Amino acid sequence: QMVVEPLGATAANDTCDDAEFIMGSGSLIGSTATANDDYTLPPTNTCTGFNTQAPDIVYRLQPPAGSRVFVRATPIGGWDMSLYVYSDCSNVLAASGRVACAVDGALTESLVFDPAVTPGPYYVIVDGTNGESGDFELTWGAVGCTITDECPEGQVCNLQTYQCN
Repeated sequence: QMVVEPLGATAANDTCDDAEFIMGSGSLIGSTATANDDYTLPPTNTCTGFNTQAPDIVYRLQPPAGSRVFVRATPIGGWDMSLYVYSDCSNVLAASGRVACAVDGALTESLVFDPAVTPGPYYVIVDGTNGESGDFELTWGAVGCTITDECPEGQVCNLQTYQCN
């Protein structure tokens, strides 16, 4: 037995031109289920390592001032996703606009970049792999650490929050 339900209208932030603005730090629940496949990386790409032939949506990120930034996407329901950040979405096949990529291989995708190294704007692209799509949680913010050596003595770096605990 199968139940079929309508997905609804196409996602409002389906392309870089229509990217949803996010700033500072925070989290949100989003979905690629009603999006189009606007940004397609081939299976042999050096960004994610897997194809992104699936629906994708875009956020324009204004990061917190003066620090490295993390972005993490966690699929709800276990679908295979990709996550990457570009400063120019006009050609995602060109490495020149690439800021950071989450190398695909786990359900949760995380990346870290330094705005001082690559000037913005920053377009965060949440994409599927092999045609998969669905709901996800997106979290972003300032990086306090990426390794325990960056923390005060007696604390460790939590790679879920990128903060010392």
